[in-house]
Formats: sequence, C-alpha cells, structure tokens
Amino acid sequence: MRSAVVIGSGLAGLTSARHLAEAGIDVTVLEAGRRLGGRMRTVDAHGVLVDVGATFFTDFYPRAMSLLDTCGLRRELIPFPLAAGVEHGGTVTPVWPVADFLRGGLLSPMSLARLGAGTLRLVPGWSSLDPGDLLRAVRYDTRTAESWVREVLGDEVADLLIAPVLRGVVHWELGTTSQAVLFSMMKAVTKYRGAYRLRDGMSSLCERLGASLDVRCSTRVTSVTRSGDRWLVDAETRGAERQLEADGLICATTASVVPKLFPDFTHEQRAFFEGIRYSSTVVAVVRAPARQERPHTSILFARTSESPPLAGITPAGSEHASDTETVKISLTDAAYQSVAGLPDRELGRFILDTARRNRALTSWLADADVVEVVRWEEALPVFDVGHLRTIRQWQSAPQLPALAFAGDYLAGPYVEGAIRSGADAAAVLLAELSSPPR
Repeated sequence: MRSAVVIGSGLAGLTSARHLAEAGIDVTVLEAGRRLGGRMRTVDAHGVLVDVGATFFTDFYPRAMSLLDTCGLRRELIPFPLAAGVEHGGTVTPVWPVADFLRGGLLSPMSLARLGAGTLRLVPGWSSLDPGDLLRAVRYDTRTAESWVREVLGDEVADLLIAPVLRGVVHWELGTTSQAVLFSMMKAVTKYRGAYRLRDGMSSLCERLGASLDVRCSTRVTSVTRSGDRWLVDAETRGAERQLEADGLICATTASVVPKLFPDFTHEQRAFFEGIRYSSTVVAVVRAPARQERPHTSILFARTSESPPLAGITPAGSEHASDTETVKISLTDAAYQSVAGLPDRELGRFILDTARRNRALTSWLADADVVEVVRWEEALPVFDVGHLRTIRQWQSAPQLPALAFAGDYLAGPYVEGAIRSGADAAAVLLAELSSPPR
C-alpha cells in the first residue's frame, strides 16, 4: 500500500487526507496544535457554541455542500442569518437583504445608480467569474479594488459599502485587495440564496473528517527532506523526536510555515510562500442582554464611523434563555496590530469599551461582558494585486515529485477555497503516486 503524510489538520488538510484514504492510500495527518480543525474552531461560551473562525456555508459552495453530503452532515445545517447593516455616524443602516438596502438610504440615489451601472460593466466577463474558484478571474488581477471602485462606483460606495464589507467579512482593506477578487465577490451576491452553519458548530465538520483518519495532534513537523523516492518527515511530539517515511506528501499549513519545513527549497520556491501575506484579527465573544436597541443581526463599520478599529459584530449562536444573546466583536487588522501585545483580559476589555463608545451600541452593550478572546494572527490570506497571477506562475513551474500543497491561499479565502485546494492537492498527489517513478 502506498503511503502519504499530510501536514496540517485544517479543512484543506483533512479534505486532502480523506480523498487519499478513499483512494486506498495509507494516510497519516500531523498537527502541531492540540486540536484539529485549524481556523475552523468552535468554542463553548457558557453553553453557547460559538464559531470563532469560519462561520458559515453558502449554497454557492458546491464542493463544501458535496463534502457535507459525503460526511452525512447536510441534515445538520441550520440557517445562518446574514441580515446586516453598516454603522455610520451613530446610525446603523441596512445593507442586506438587497431590498432593505435599496430603501434604507445608506447611499444617495446617484451612488445607487453608479453602483448599478458599474455592476453591469462586469456582465461581458460574467462567465469567467466564479466565487468558488478565484483563479478564473486572473485576467482582472491588474489593479486594486480601491482604484476601480473609486473610479467607477465613487467614493460614497467605496467608503460606506464596499470597504466595510471587505473589512468585516475577510479583514481586508480596499487598497490591498485585487479587483479580480472584488468582481468575484460581487457575482457571489447575485448567486446568494442562503447561508448555513452546523448545529454542533463548524468544527464538527473537521471532527467528522478526522474520525476515520490517523490524526496525530501535538506533533510539530520540524523538517521535510527527499531521500531517493521517499519523503522523510522529522517531527516532535511532546519532546520526543521521530521520523516518518512516506511515498507522498501534502503540506496543508499556512503559507508562512512552508519555507521553515523545506530546507532544500530553491530561492524561487521559498520566495513564493514568503510573499503571501495574511490579515489578522481578534474575536471577543460577548454576552449581552437581549434588547430592542440592537438594530441589525450583523453590524459592519464604515471608515468614517466613531469606532474605526471595529471590523464587525456578528451573531454567535442559539441561546438557552431569551434574556441574553451572544455575539462576536472583531477588530480590523490595523487595530489588532496596535494592541496585540495586551493580555487577553485587557484586550477583551479594550474591544468592549471601544464598542460601547459607539453611539449606536452604547445602550445595548452597557451591561455586556466578555466571555472569550480568540486571536487570529493569520486570519485569511490577502489576495492583493498580482496574487492570482503569481499562483498561476507557481503552478506552471517545475515541482518536486510526489509533493502537493493545500490551503486557502491557493484557491480562495473561505471554506470553499480550503476544500477546493485540499481536493485538488489530493488529485495531484494521486496522479503522481499512480505514475511510474521519475
């Protein structure tokens, strides 16, 4: 039986491992952390299951839905409300659903007209845009989203709509996002029908995937080298060192980890991974009294608001009692970087105090308290200008034998991207292992 090692037990790594195992490969998954799942993480906050990483699936995630079917979890999906508003000047104005947005008054009639006309300009290339496969939009990867939005849609649309959505959903800024990604996201809005989460939390998908696999947590890979036609993986588990051998290898860590594992990489190979950047954030899980003052399910924040460090407030889960609700409050990348040195307790207090100073939130959060603080130093890969073209160039370059990479930095910064990259990596490796040795 052929063997493979998968480094990393996030959604991409577990998807790869499952495909390999189903094809008859003897798979071992190595995870440096104490739990599997990577950035799909569910915590129990006083009886409420809160997803502090990936938050929802949508119905235009075909590979995610197929994987849920395979794992027997489709019936565990429950609706996730995406109704949202943008806070601006102490008032929260709806941006979703579309009908509420159109009559909500966030944008002037002229800006609404520019938004509609600008969207229509994308129609000729509509077929090349796929929210689940960003690489199809590579021909648009030529300028920043900010450049295009301000020129075509105007400053009001940029500052009050597009920038808050990017900041609140993927922790990006307009100036460091490729227009190719923005175009794909705009198409996603037209395809959206519903969003869902798993009844027992998003991490239950990873737990289901890992249940039938040999997953070894608290096992840190220190080096990977090639010897003959085999891969040698040096790892450390609770101070004990060991070496694994395998016919094939999939590296499903974040991009920043890759160069540290492969001492034999060329300068060009190392440069690709070192050039990938991630946004960062911190999530404060907050319990507050359920009150009428809360204006919308999710709240995004405009650049000109009273609380620019806040990225968003989103619902966290179902409550056992009707008199409280649990929400997540996240900081922007820049704001988190400025306070990252604070201990968790002080950081949570800073986030809550910042939110309370916002006129739209003061009354609602007056008696709230922080129950959990989760930091994401590498929240999501940044798809800035040139990133898609760089991926294409890297994919066309010669690769080491029986080696594949998986991660959302290769396909898309969301659940569908992670699953797609994991399945693609498994397909590459299976093709390698079934072909004659080089």
